[in-house]
Amino acid sequence: MRDFGWNVFWQTGNIEAYLFSKEVDRLKAAEDAREEAPPEEGAETAEDEAQG
Repeated sequence: MRDFGWNVFWQTGNIEAYLFSKEVDRLKAAEDAREEAPPEEGAETAEDEAQG
């Protein structure tokens, strides 16, 4: 998706396409950071809640 926005910007100079590609980058970085973060202490998982 980012490549699409970047290619549109590169070919047309459309600022909105550039901003779109940067937003996709930001969302991807936030998702990657959330996946790499260790679980918080005391946070119950769905499995723990089902058991008791």
